[in-house]
Amino acid sequence: MRKYVFSMMRRISNSKNNSNQVEIGSDAPCGIDGNWINQLGSTMKITCRKGTLRGRYRSSVGEASDFYELSGRYTMTGANQEDCVVGFSVAWNNDVRGNSNSTTSWTGLYYASERIIHTHWILTRYREIDSLWATNLVGHDDFRRV
Repeated sequence: MRKYVFSMMRRISNSKNNSNQVEIGSDAPCGIDGNWINQLGSTMKITCRKGTLRGRYRSSVGEASDFYELSGRYTMTGANQEDCVVGFSVAWNNDVRGNSNSTTSWTGLYYASERIIHTHWILTRYREIDSLWATNLVGHDDFRRV
């Protein structure tokens, strides 16, 4: 296993020399800066720099209200380095609603040609150990520019 991990690290390191790769620490635009809305009306504002996503998320479903902080990571990909692989999370805790004892993480792809962020999400909420089976919800969101 250890040899495998070092082998993979070497491959990743060597791939940085490929002119088609954008390093995570670069200032290359990520393509997803700005305001987005999903099919249910939830909105988010994202800024991205050097592989890091920051922003605010407002859910239009459930008992959430006001904005929640969003953070995550991205990597540029595709033939022209215009597409983006993204992952971001929101802890449902803010000054208006307090701590909802839950978090949601989205993972997905942004295709520059479509201008859509396609994601799958998993929401985990706290339950006592005997209700562990009921702690997760899974779904899908497509975000479009506002």
